[in-house]
This record gives sequence, C-alpha cells and structure tokens, in this order.
Amino acid sequence: MPAGLQAQSTKEPGSGEYIPQPVAPSPTAASLGKFGEIPVSLYTGVPDISIPIWTVKEGDINLNISAAYHSGGVKVEEDASWIGLGWALNAGGVITRSVRGKPDDEAYLIAAYPKIPDLLLNPDKIGVTPCEAWEGTKFARLVGRGLYDGEPDSYYFNFNGLSGQFVFDQNGIPYTIPYQKLKIERLSKVDWVITTTDGTRYKFGGDDCSEYTQAYSVVYPYYDWGISEKNKDLVMSHYSSWYLKEIESPNGRKVSFEYSDENYQVNSGISQFVYYELQMAPIVKTPDNSSTLSDIKGKRLKRIIYSDGSVSFITDKDREDVMNGQPAARVLGRIEIADAAGNPVKSFVFNTDYFKTAGAPETYLTKRLRLNSIVETAANGIDKAAPYEFTYDAAFTLPAKNSSSQDHWGFFNGKRNKDQFDHPILVPSIVKGYTNETFIGYFDRSCRSCPVVECKEYPAGCVQFNTGLKNFEFNGADRSADFGYAKTGILTAIKYPTGGNTVFEYEPHDYELPNKVYKVVTISNNVLAACHDPNNPPTIDGNTCYVKKSFTPKQSIPADLQPQNTLVPFDLSLAVRLDGNDNKCCKCGAPYAYFKDVTTGKLLIEVYGFSGLSQDPIIDEAIKNGGATFRQGTNVWYFNNVRLEAGHTYEVYARTIDCPPERCGEVPGCPPNQSPRMESYINASFSYRTNEVEAYNGTSSGLRIKRITSNTGPNDTKPVIKQFVYRMSESKNLVSSGVLIDVPIYYDFYTKKGWVPLGQTDVRLNVFAMETFDIKTKLISLTSGSKFALGQSHGSFISYREVQEISCLDNNCTGIPQGRKVTTFTSAADYPDPNAGVFGYVWFPQTYPDNSCPDKFGDPRYLYDWRFITRTAIDRFENYFPYPQKNSMDWKRGLVQQELTYDNQNNLVMKVEYKYNDVADNNNRKVISGLKISRFPLEDEFWKEFRPVGYPPDVLYVKGSHLLYGRYDIIAAWNYLAEKKVTEYHEGFEPIVNSTKYFYDNPVHAQTTRIEQRNSKNENISVTMKYPLDYTISGAATTPASKGISLLQEKFIVTPVVEKITRLSNEDGSNSRVTKGTYVLFKPDQPLPDIVHELNIASGLTDFKAASITATAATIDDRYNPIHSFYKYNAGNVLEYGKVNDVKTVYLWGYKNQQPVAKIIGADYNTVKQYVSQAILDNPPNDQRLRDELNNIRTALPDALVTTYTYHPLFGMTSETGPNKQTVYYEYDGLGRLKLIKDQNGKIVKQFEYQYQRPVTE
Repeated sequence: MPAGLQAQSTKEPGSGEYIPQPVAPSPTAASLGKFGEIPVSLYTGVPDISIPIWTVKEGDINLNISAAYHSGGVKVEEDASWIGLGWALNAGGVITRSVRGKPDDEAYLIAAYPKIPDLLLNPDKIGVTPCEAWEGTKFARLVGRGLYDGEPDSYYFNFNGLSGQFVFDQNGIPYTIPYQKLKIERLSKVDWVITTTDGTRYKFGGDDCSEYTQAYSVVYPYYDWGISEKNKDLVMSHYSSWYLKEIESPNGRKVSFEYSDENYQVNSGISQFVYYELQMAPIVKTPDNSSTLSDIKGKRLKRIIYSDGSVSFITDKDREDVMNGQPAARVLGRIEIADAAGNPVKSFVFNTDYFKTAGAPETYLTKRLRLNSIVETAANGIDKAAPYEFTYDAAFTLPAKNSSSQDHWGFFNGKRNKDQFDHPILVPSIVKGYTNETFIGYFDRSCRSCPVVECKEYPAGCVQFNTGLKNFEFNGADRSADFGYAKTGILTAIKYPTGGNTVFEYEPHDYELPNKVYKVVTISNNVLAACHDPNNPPTIDGNTCYVKKSFTPKQSIPADLQPQNTLVPFDLSLAVRLDGNDNKCCKCGAPYAYFKDVTTGKLLIEVYGFSGLSQDPIIDEAIKNGGATFRQGTNVWYFNNVRLEAGHTYEVYARTIDCPPERCGEVPGCPPNQSPRMESYINASFSYRTNEVEAYNGTSSGLRIKRITSNTGPNDTKPVIKQFVYRMSESKNLVSSGVLIDVPIYYDFYTKKGWVPLGQTDVRLNVFAMETFDIKTKLISLTSGSKFALGQSHGSFISYREVQEISCLDNNCTGIPQGRKVTTFTSAADYPDPNAGVFGYVWFPQTYPDNSCPDKFGDPRYLYDWRFITRTAIDRFENYFPYPQKNSMDWKRGLVQQELTYDNQNNLVMKVEYKYNDVADNNNRKVISGLKISRFPLEDEFWKEFRPVGYPPDVLYVKGSHLLYGRYDIIAAWNYLAEKKVTEYHEGFEPIVNSTKYFYDNPVHAQTTRIEQRNSKNENISVTMKYPLDYTISGAATTPASKGISLLQEKFIVTPVVEKITRLSNEDGSNSRVTKGTYVLFKPDQPLPDIVHELNIASGLTDFKAASITATAATIDDRYNPIHSFYKYNAGNVLEYGKVNDVKTVYLWGYKNQQPVAKIIGADYNTVKQYVSQAILDNPPNDQRLRDELNNIRTALPDALVTTYTYHPLFGMTSETGPNKQTVYYEYDGLGRLKLIKDQNGKIVKQFEYQYQRPVTE
C-alpha cells in the first residue's frame, strides 16, 4: 500500500537534544477518551479513524497497537483485511514491493547485468558512437524479450509510525521518496534492516517472516469466470512482502515478532480489451477478458514478545471471503495480553461477520469481512468494558467483487453494465471520429476495386488510401459515478465504551473544471433541399433543387460579449434522407451538402449521397485540427464543438436532383415506377458564451468527509460538530479547491503494420498479386482500465488546495460558527506530473554479422533503425505508448502553505505561513530513470526468428518489428520547512509578527543546523546546532570525545545535539556575540551522554570558539563549565546522575530493567547496590516483598533521601513510598484502569467509577 495518505507534516524542526532523565510514571484515571476529536487529513478529505488497543513498552522502544479505518470509500474489487473491510491492524511493520517489469532481484539489481545504456535514456544526444548505438539497441531488444529489466521496483515501508517509499538505483543504493534520513540495508532476497536516526534497528524478513507470491495471467474465454490450470499461465514468482521480525534499540533492548503461515489467492478482477480494424465494416466483437491471479504464501502475525510479557493474535475461524489454500487465511478473533509468565491479563475481542451481496449465491466473491465491534475483556471473567460498536451504510448491498458495476475509479455505481449477450462489460461506451488512412508499400502492384474516395500514387513505390472521416461507436459500460451507491458499506458511526458516539457524514469528491461552463445562446441556421416539399420551397435550376444561406455569427452576438467570443463553437449536422420509398438501387438523386467559410473561400465540409448510399464527408484541416468531435448515424453526420471565427461569413448549402420515377426501371433488378425522391439537410448552429457561469466544478467518485458530529454520551446536549468545506474562499465558496490528478482514457488509435506474401489476397484492402513489404492500417483499441496509470496524491486521485474546518453550533451548521480554520496546501495545481519527454522506437528488420564492437550480450548482432521523437514535439503532460509512468511530483504536494484562524465573529486572529525549500534543491536529490519498453501494439509475429535456406549459419533474420520505449524519471528529493511566519491580530493594535527561519547546512544528516529569529528588541537571534555527523573522524578514534562521536556515527545515531550555541546581533548584523552554549560529551563505550557543559554569559562573547573534534584531538571553549554528569547506565537506563561537584542521585531498576523501583539522593550506585538483590528487583514475588527489599536501603543509608516504587508491569505503579516512609497505594480493575488510591493506613483517598461498567466496590 502506497505510503503518505496524510498531508505532509509542518512540524517545526526539533532541537534533537538527548539528555535522558528517568521519571516514574504517575498513575492516572483511565481516560474516558476525547472521542469525537477525530483528526482529518484535510488535503485528501479522509478522517483519521483509529481505535487504540495496546502499547508495547521495552525500555526506549514504544510500539502502539491500534485498529485504523480508511473511509475513502469501498472499491468493488477490494478485499477485506483479517479484521474487516476498510480496517487495518497496526501492530508491527512490513516492507512491500510493487514489481515493474521483472523483480529487481532477477535482473535490475544483478551486478553482472548491464546498466541501462545512456542512448536509451538520452537518445537525442549528439556524437553517438556505433558501439553506443549497438549497446542501446541490444539492451532494448533483450528487455523486449523479457530477459533484462529497465524499470526499478517500488518498495513501501510502514512500521511503528513511520511510512514511506523507496527505490533502488542500478548500483543497489536505496533512495526514499521524499527523502527521509533512514539507513536501508538489503542484506539478501529475504533479509532487510532499516535503521532510524535514533539508532533503532528494525529487522524485516527472513525465511519465517517473508511473503512469497506467484503471479498468474488468467484468460477467461466466453465469459467463463472459472480458474483452472488450462486458462492460467505463470508470469513471475517473487518475494512480495517482508514482515517486521525484531526491533532492537541502540542500547540492546529487543522486541520480537512471530508469524503463522497462510495460503490464499487474490484475483485482481477482470480486465477487458477489444480492438477494431477501422477500415473493415463494423462488426460485433466480444472483449477479451483477463486478470492477474496472485497465489500468496502469506504470513499472519501470531505474537509480539517483550520483557513485560507478550501480545498474542488469536484466530478463531477460516476466512469465507477469500480463495483459501492450505493453511487457510484466518479471521482475527481476539488480541490477548499476557504477562511475562505467560498468564493472560486481558483481551480485545473482535466480533465480525460478513457484508453479503443481496440475491447472490454465497461465495468468497459475494462476501466481505465486516468488523462489528471490539470488546475489552479482563482475564478474570468479571470486568468487561462496553464495546466499540461500528455502523455502516446499508442503503444498498455491495455487489460481487467481480461485478462490472464500477465507476471510473472502481467504486460501486449501481449500473447494470451488461452487453447485448448479457455478459458483464467494463469497457466504457465511446463515440469517436477519426480520419482513416491506409498506406501500402509494395514491390508489384495490381489494385482491384479500390474502395477509396482518393487514391494517391507516390514515386517511392507506395500507395496511400484516404477514406476520409470515419465514425466509431462502441456501446459499452456506464462508468459514471453515483454517490448513493459509492457510499455503500462505509463506516457511518462509532459508539464508544463511554456511551458517546461519533457520526460521519460524507459527500462526493469534486474538483474545479479546467474551463468554467458558461450559459450559452444558440442560433441555428437550417437549410433543407427537397424538390417536392411545399413547406421548404428550394431554388430550382433545371432538375437540381437547392437551398443556400449565409450568416456572420458576430452580427448575432451582443457587442459587450464579442471580446470573449472571437471563436465560437459550431454544431453541424448534415443528412441525406429518403422520402420513404425503396430507391437504394436507383443511381440518381445525388443529394449533396456543404459548409463553407466564405471569408477565406475554403470549403470546410461537404457530403455526397448516391441514391441513399452515403459517402464519407470531406473535412477541412481547419476542423480536423480544432478539437471537434464527430459522430455518424444512419445517413447523417454530426460535428460538435467546431471552433470557428465569429467574424467570418459562412454559407450552408444543400442540394438534391429530382429523379424521375422511370429512372429506376433503367437499372437491372430494380422495380420500375418507384419514386426515389431524396432530401439533403444541413443545420449549422453556433453558440456564443454569456457571462453567466452555469458550472464551476465537476463531480467525481469516491468519498470525502463532510461533517463529524460527536457526543460524549446519550444525554449530551452540546455535541461537538465540525464541518469541512472544500472551496476556494477567494471565490466566495463557488469554486472547488479539488484538483483531479488524471482523467482516465480508455482508447487509443494505432497504425497496424503487416505484410502480404505474393499471390495472396488481403480482403481488407482488396490487394491481389502483389508482394507488399509494408502495410499500415488504422486500429482502435479499447480497454476497461485507463491506458496509462492514473496519478495519485497521498493515496487519493483528488486532493484539495484549500479546506475550511468550521466549528458549528447546530446539527446542520446553519448558525454562526464558533470559529473556523482555513488551511491551504501545495497540490497538483502547483506541481503536476510531467513525463520525461523521451519516447521513440527501435525497428529490427534483420541481423547480420558485425565484429566492430565487443559482444557483451552473447547474442547475434542486429541491424536496426533507430528513431526518437524530438522533445519539442512532445506534450510534457500527455502520455504516449508504451505509457510509462509519469514523473510523480507527489513528494512536493500536500505541504501546508498557510493556516488562517477566525473567531466566532469571523475576525482573523492568527495567520501562520510556511515556506519550504525549492523544488530544484539539489541536496539529497536523486533522479532514477526507468525505461519501459514494449512491442508495437497488436503487431504480428513479434521476434519470430528464422534462417533462410542456403544462408550462412551466423545470419539470423527477424521479421520487421518495432519496440517502442518511453523513459520516466523517479525523483527522490528532500522537503524541509525553511520558514514559519506567525502573525497575531488583536483589535485596536498592530499585528504581532514572529518569523522563524530554519537552515539545513549539512544535508548528510539532514537535521536543522540553524534557527534564526528576531526578538522584541529587534535583535537577531541565531541558534546553531551541531550533530555527530558534523564531525569527521578519520582513522582510529583515540580521545574520549572522538570515541563517543565515532560510536554514535557507527550506530547511526544522528539526531543528538553535540553543541548548541545561541548568538545575538544587532538588526544590521553587527555586534555578533555568543550568549549561551551547551556541549555534550558522549561516553566512549555507550551511545549516551557523559558530561553536559554549559555556557551562559549575558554580556556575550565575541571570541567564542566552537567545539572541534577529530580522531586524535578535541577542544572546546575554555569558558564552558561542566554541569551535569551521567556516571553510570545499564541498557540505556540512568543508574547514577548528578550535578558536577554536587550530591549524586542513584536509580535502581527492576522488572527486568523496565521500571525505576528506587530513587536515592545522596549516595552512589556502588554503595546502594550492595544492600539489595537484583534478582528480587527483577522478579518480585509480590509488591510487599519488593518494598521490604528496598527498605534495606533506608536502613543502611539513613541520611539518604529514598523514594521507592512497585508496579503491575502491564498496568502501572501500584505503590510509592516517599522519603518520609509514607506509602500511597494504587489499585486497578481487571482491565488495568485505576480504581482506588489508598493512603498508608489503607484508607481510600480517591475512588474512580466507570459508569459504563459494573459499580466499583472496595
């Protein structure tokens, strides 16, 4: 699953200070939950819905377990997770990959394979040598044959709150998108390690934690949807996912993960394809049907193990909504929390059943797992919380997962979508006009009955047929969106254990139209030519009857509207009509019509009809190149949106010839005495635009949140209501802020190449007795999916530039808002996805021996014809075959640009502005080029090799074939906040402006190195920070300082601040002086602070010297004073700490080093340690035994201040005994909620009752 579903953070850069000080956790009452404060990703309109389950704590490792819901809508082909449709269990981590071409580990990342030749990446380079051309050509051919790979796979990671994407270059170096400071190591096909900037290592994969997938291509003949060995072919086998198996902190703490095996199959859904040869007569064709079947040998999380216990994920039944193998995929029944001894403490029970398709047989295709509730239950069998209950939209039922009732983006739209054979159809309906041309190159020509209007001979031995403008119409699926159906199965409400609830109200996505739709005024100019129509008397000229009319559009347009109507859209229809008699065989009548630009003298359209046998209209380039659409009916032609000059004069003309009845008798086989009267008709209506806008926005599929209403309980009279408005405020909320990334296109025109042997007939062209070496005819292909991959932004095909979050007083948000916040984002309007601008083809007519270049590939050399399309001829925002992915700019989108906060009187009270680094910033930027190579669509006999009889054995021929290629660039680049400006507004006062600039002077560690502000005295404040990677340790480190820095670098701990300096200067930059400083010396054998030095001189220093650390020397300014010293640690826990030359504080740790059990002020660790048994501290049989053991310290050290603690390792502190020897006790119920606080004498000080469960008793 692609990462980055939330808008990118504008969190201010932190200082990165690393000064550990233990604090015993204070017990608090179980939170009743701020239910209803549901955060929303405003950029995509998707609320962040999450149910907290448990937190695994292991020293400095914290792993949150939760159930998260994605409310963007349910797609028809979408499978549920093992907890329910739309839900995901966040409990560990995974690296997944999306294969492009071949799996990386089979070609792209193999060092012995050649890299993509530069000629393919930059084919228009000057000075290409023959060997370079040879290498490029050969590489293209081997990729085309599936032997090499020119595309890097995409990898996605998600673990412990971190998510993102990365790719490899061909040197095996990973690059994150956008840039994140992570260390990613691919150790083998199955083993990975990702290290975060605090040095924590996340280990993935291995034989027990990797998922293996076999992908099959499945073809479905005659709409038989069954899958068998007969209709599936193995395409590839590869490792597809690597699951988190261990977390290891730099201090040696570990959390481990165990998995169970499962096997199931996932079918991608039906993909349909059909093509038509356009020079042939229209025929009914059934699309080819195929899909990709993935046989997944998967993994299912079984257990998480840590010092305090374990978390087990227990399944209770097989899945009914997937194709199961052995062992079967299972449904999560409960999550069980156990202590270190393996004793269950409590469970979270997941109650599920299935969404079912109404009126359909119950199979895995008609079922989707549904999560109904989550119940927290104590192991004692007594304490049980009220459940989290989930409600879903049930106005309709979801269709089967292979249903064709899908809109353009795969959401349910309720359309029947069946063809005339009652087969499911996904290919959308299309009406398309085209100019049909056929080209024939030949050796010897004899053309019989050429069915052409125009036949042009060229001197180069070729013939071109131009059959004029044609119309293609395909009656397919209705893929339009329908919000009423699209919201089927979506989560609409959550009821919480408190009795409170949150209700979610959705609406369809919309987006700003590229061009506003204005109200138009239409003026028609109709003419009808009929020799025998008293209602439309024509001009008679002999036996010719005609009607002619001229007009100038500008004369009909009001003067104030003429400036925006210099070009006006015409809708034209030209028809040949019969009067009802059968005259099709009578060769007379000759109806004719034209549309002419009188100003230029150009005949734009003319159409002939011969006794009802229509011929195609001839269309002028002025119309063909104007973006007009064309459709053909029975003896009628329609042209729409033909844009022509309003100031020109146009003429419409229609003519027919009176045909005497006896004319039919002259034609053999025709009945005599018919009345073959004919009519020709032309309507030329034009429209001009008014200033009245009819539509600003278009509606799309999928869902966004409209309103969230939250109640704390059934008697809550003041619910929290938030409404979200996705409009541009500057347009007075008329224009949507939505940006549609891409629009699907389901068709493409191709030119088919082929050849006809001597003496054979190609019935399509009526070519006989000629051996052609080149035939090019036009084809149209139709697909059920867009011809190119649709772009996304943060996982959504629509994103929003501006969103208003309104706090409402009433359920309908009609009253005065309590306040509102307006947030603007960067989007695809600022950063659209271009293509790389490199497209071309390689043509291989034959091979021949050539020893001029070394053969690096071990194959015969090929003669080639190398072509590319010049970049100036390519629209950077269009896509061309073979449709490589566009260069995604999503890494630069979703950044918050501005936040405006208004009070309940709609007064602006605060404005926050954010600026980021430039899009072309070269720091931490890498462009990785991929090359998609494919054979020409529908080309016959691709790479069929043969050796002519009598030819030498080293000569190999290949019938002429094309390989088309397109380059794309994957941009791995860095985003960082460069400036934040806060303006506060107070009535009657000047605005208060505070600006902060952030600098990243060392891209190696990518941390904030400088922060610049201005104080109330107009002085410049500059805070400079240095980190471990700012120091160069060459060779063996010999000083304590260099050893400490070297150890941090070795463990990839890059965020601790080594030195932090505050500098003041005047407004003009003069009088610069250092007023504060902190320097941390790190321990040479542990990645932890040793001594903290501070500098604090109010008057400032002008001669301050920053710390200098090399392998053999370390110097700091001699005015630094050592302040804090960390004398001892164990597994990252502080054991002894104190101010320099002051009393020391000792911490003792128990429960397997998980909790501080004693704090002793006025002693040292070695003295304290001798009075207690660490074995009892780690595994106390009960609280009193631990208190007794810790009392030995009070007895032995009466002058020390001793505070001691006991715990329930999974729930919290159970007692605290202070230096005064008074003890406070804490008791919990079976769910771990604080129930009672008692004093030294057992008297209840405070009692907590949770009204949604049984009463609390003493």
